[in-house]
Amino acid sequence: MHPRRAAAIIASAAARSARLAMTETALQRAGLDRANGLISCLTTDADNVFVTLTASGLNERLNIISRAERESSQPKLHRAGATSVICPPVLGALRVAQMLLRPAAAELLEMAVSSDDEVEIAKVDLTRLPKAWGQSLSELALPAKTGLLVVAVNHAAEGPKLNPTPDYRLREHDELIVTGTSSGIRMMMELYGE
Repeated sequence: MHPRRAAAIIASAAARSARLAMTETALQRAGLDRANGLISCLTTDADNVFVTLTASGLNERLNIISRAERESSQPKLHRAGATSVICPPVLGALRVAQMLLRPAAAELLEMAVSSDDEVEIAKVDLTRLPKAWGQSLSELALPAKTGLLVVAVNHAAEGPKLNPTPDYRLREHDELIVTGTSSGIRMMMELYGE
């Protein structure tokens, strides 16, 4: 399904059931205890804090993405249990600045997001790829074997490293940011997973 079509369906469903989503019973009936994630994009920050707090109380391992209209609400949503908080006014301003300061990067990101191709950007937790531990990126040869391009490596202690060198050795708790097809990501999981 095209991402824009999926977004339209989600927005339509959200508008119809926004008030229902605020009840603990409705969240339980929706299978929140088995869910991997929840997106809370209600119209007010107070409503999003309430849903986030309720959902995180029902499922502590839930990946919750919540919307904040005001930048000052972001810390409150994180304290309520949101994994990520999206603030459209801030994102819009950052995007405009990015288009002015780094037009090529902004264009590339736009192509990746709006393309009909299967190209995606994904974060891969290396704890799931034990056969890759200790190997350098050149030894891994992801572009040749899977068609994936490593954009960044994130290590908990050292932070993100954009455009890592070929001699970078992967460690168990690294996260790879890759771009490529979903089939390439599956192939990487098969080659280097357990």
